[in-house]
Amino acid sequence: MEIKIAQQTKYEIIFTAVKCGNDLSVTITGGTKAHVGAVALACGVMPDGSKPKYSATVSAMVVMDHKDDVVARKVAGMLADALQANVTVTAGIHVDDATVEELKILQENVLEACKQYLTQSGYKLRLS
Repeated sequence: MEIKIAQQTKYEIIFTAVKCGNDLSVTITGGTKAHVGAVALACGVMPDGSKPKYSATVSAMVVMDHKDDVVARKVAGMLADALQANVTVTAGIHVDDATVEELKILQENVLEACKQYLTQSGYKLRLS
């Protein structure tokens, strides 16, 4: 499933999700230059198939001098908790000389795409 937010603007986010059995692999790109900046893995299910006691455990790998792990970690954790599944998120969003306000807009667009994915897939976002 592909979801686009703020299409054809420098705040565009493209959220692509692929089911992998019970798990999910997501790619989030956007801004003015798509790339791979970080990868996060959230474990929302225990090896025995049970639900974690608290919330998903999230780990990330980040390309040097990138901050895409902020988005990757957040979305991976949200989705793993909601789906009770293992989730990978690859993120790469770039806007030249982005201001704090522009970064906030991009992050809000990413969260909106995540929420739309959950809604369209029939899941509910757990707010904790």
